[in-house]
Amino acid sequence: MSNDVTAGYTIINPERLRGPMQKVTDYMLKCMGAKPSADIVALPYQTLMTKSGTSSNA
Repeated sequence: MSNDVTAGYTIINPERLRGPMQKVTDYMLKCMGAKPSADIVALPYQTLMTKSGTSSNA
């Protein structure tokens, strides 16, 4: 057991950071235009019903 109070917070395995760092890298590359973003798809039009039962075109 160590006398270091931060010993329980230390990340011993750098593989634990791979996923979060990949997300940051992907976001930065998309912002720079170096990596394509997700495809944009058209969503079907749908009429919404309000609580009073009348239709809304929102």
